[in-house]
Amino acid sequence: MDSRMCVSPELLLLSPPSVVTVVEANLRNAEMGNSSSSSKHKEPGSQKKGLTKIPDDYGRVILEFGVATDDNPKCRRTMEDSHVLLGRFGNHPNRSYFGVYDGHGGRETVDIIEKILHENIHKEIEASYGKNIEESLKKAFLDTDAGLKNQNTGRSGSTAVSCVFIRSKNNQLEDIRTLYVANAGDSKAILCRGGEAVEITQEHKPSNPIEKERLETSKTPVWITNDKVAGILGVSRSFGDMELKQWVTAAPYTQSILLKPEDAFLIMACDGLWDVCTHQKAVDIVLEHATEKSSALAQRLVNYALENNTKDNLSVIVVKINPFETKLPAATA
Repeated sequence: MDSRMCVSPELLLLSPPSVVTVVEANLRNAEMGNSSSSSKHKEPGSQKKGLTKIPDDYGRVILEFGVATDDNPKCRRTMEDSHVLLGRFGNHPNRSYFGVYDGHGGRETVDIIEKILHENIHKEIEASYGKNIEESLKKAFLDTDAGLKNQNTGRSGSTAVSCVFIRSKNNQLEDIRTLYVANAGDSKAILCRGGEAVEITQEHKPSNPIEKERLETSKTPVWITNDKVAGILGVSRSFGDMELKQWVTAAPYTQSILLKPEDAFLIMACDGLWDVCTHQKAVDIVLEHATEKSSALAQRLVNYALENNTKDNLSVIVVKINPFETKLPAATA
């Protein structure tokens, strides 16, 4: 799969009717040996072997994807992360969707958004005929959050980062691929472009000057204590968190990126990784082991975070976009 480039793209206007559910997606990826989850340190490449892959399961937009997770039971009593992997988003070979959700205060919120956020995004994209994907992402985030008001989510909440890959034709009928990203909170997506780490999300924390000003100049200003909203919450945007909802919005940061040949891969992860790993270090770890499967690369990032004493749950997705070569670390004098 790694060396295969996508051929004969179907037109973006073709819209199969159904959205693959998160349960089906996780089951399918487990069958493929494409995900790893553990409460113990795992070696990359230790996933279950000998299973037959489903043809074209990765779709026709990206090369390959994989995920690794860890409860980190030494520091956390429960696992509050979740993720969604859809090589064929809406059963469409020219669309892929990936999401990482980092819950807090319980699983009530994250259990809901893992089931419906991608469905709401698909619905909005279809409703706009794929004309304004960023607006579709924004509306889906806000509608999903609004729906939580009628659910028993308690004091729980969740950050989220969502990425949609779409293959289509431009005005010159040339084949193009576009990455659309949306995030609320401190879960991030990092693009490797020409070997360099490029942050394509925006971290929403009260210490962010833009977010701090928004909070302190709102209709009902809120105080920031120890870099937390009202001294309680360490992120300034999230799903749920109903007691702070007048300040903590789910309105996401969004952007679209026309993918280039030098765009090698994407890393999506919760702050369990980013708290102890720089963006460039994460990219370098993947580059040093370029021949490995995406799930093994994701496991290497999880292992690095554990070895560097992360205090949080871990969820890491690696999406291979274009072929890339191994880049060994520079020799030290």
